[in-house]
Amino acid sequence: MMNNLRKSIAAALLLVAGSGVANAQSQGIITTIAGSGTAGFSGDGGAAISAQFSSPQGVTVDAAGNVFVADAYNQRIRKIDAVTGIISTYAGGGLATSYGIAPTTASLDLPTSLYIGSSGTMLITDHYYDMTFYIDNVSGNIYSRCGCHSQGCDGDGGPSFAARMELPASSCEDTHMNTYIADQGCGKVRKVDAATGLASTLATVSGPGAVFFDPSSYADLYVTELYNHKIIKINVVTGAVTDVVGTGASGYSGDGADALSATIGYPVSLFIDHNHNLYFSDQTYNVVRYVDLTTGKIYTLAGTGVAGFSGDGNVAPFAQLNSPREIWVNDAGYIYIADAGNNRIRMVKPKGLKPLGATADVNTLTVYPNPSTGIFTLSTDAALENSDVIVLDMMGRQVYNAALSGFSNVIDLHTQAHGVYTLIVKTASGVHSQKLTIQ
Repeated sequence: MMNNLRKSIAAALLLVAGSGVANAQSQGIITTIAGSGTAGFSGDGGAAISAQFSSPQGVTVDAAGNVFVADAYNQRIRKIDAVTGIISTYAGGGLATSYGIAPTTASLDLPTSLYIGSSGTMLITDHYYDMTFYIDNVSGNIYSRCGCHSQGCDGDGGPSFAARMELPASSCEDTHMNTYIADQGCGKVRKVDAATGLASTLATVSGPGAVFFDPSSYADLYVTELYNHKIIKINVVTGAVTDVVGTGASGYSGDGADALSATIGYPVSLFIDHNHNLYFSDQTYNVVRYVDLTTGKIYTLAGTGVAGFSGDGNVAPFAQLNSPREIWVNDAGYIYIADAGNNRIRMVKPKGLKPLGATADVNTLTVYPNPSTGIFTLSTDAALENSDVIVLDMMGRQVYNAALSGFSNVIDLHTQAHGVYTLIVKTASGVHSQKLTIQ
């Protein structure tokens, strides 16, 4: 029995090493930061962890740490406050299809991709409206960046707001604020010139699914080719095209080896961080993979290859994803994944990274007694070390905020009214929440 156990452990270690999990990026712990897992629309004004999404497909993070989600079938962009963890509707939900209006009065149809560049302006790509919108970071209003609510593949040489696209999938900006769009139905990468506002076609691509610029280069635009099962690089100055990932055959192979020899399925999203790592979601195989562009090696970041939901609190390659979509990596290295099929937003904290605003790495928290008279003990599996603890009432209003320390803290809320409250702890492993009852 003991010998068999040793063999099992050894086999598991070989699996980890062979799949690239030994790489620091792949040893990150995955958690859910938003979404109850049940499809629907609810939760605005409350804790994001309890909210309902309907196929969240896009995710981005602003400079303040606020997380934005393209809640596709709820036809909204939703915002998760960096400090409180409270979710709200940021754009969509309205009826207007005009421009220069407040985002929450605007109509969205199927927003699938979000992007926030260095200017702070947000791009929203709407797959069914055949448009890329932008929310101006000064006025706060929403406008057309490209598209006119009409499907087609024309308009090059004219103003971008009059151009037509067909099922655009994503968009991004370069360092000069020019916009590039994966015009999936037209099989093109479209460009909107920042200076002139004119639309043009940069390249013809077989099923462009995502576009993203290398932040270390002013000229290298990376594009996913869905139908060729590849990721390519286009030099926007010379037009030169280079294969980066994939052999052209559909499959899931190659971890730890050269990315050009790997097989991939449908790479539906892209992100490139400041450490020269390229991330993509493979919707076919329910994984998020990444390529170290310095070495050219490919690894699996998250997902087992089998659709499902599992693994929170474990290393991300042993967790299950379900139709993962967009990815965003913040400047601290935290990786956000729109886990569309699970109706959740999940986060991977790579091994060795310092936490965001807190030094604890808590995975579980307990409230005792619960229900209580308002005086209770909060216990955690790791010392909080000045982590923020917030309590919200049933209306989502903050009634308590303090920086606590140690494994056990007594909190006194006996002056609060009877009812159900939400306790939120922001730690290195994510935003944790716990319901508590005061009676």
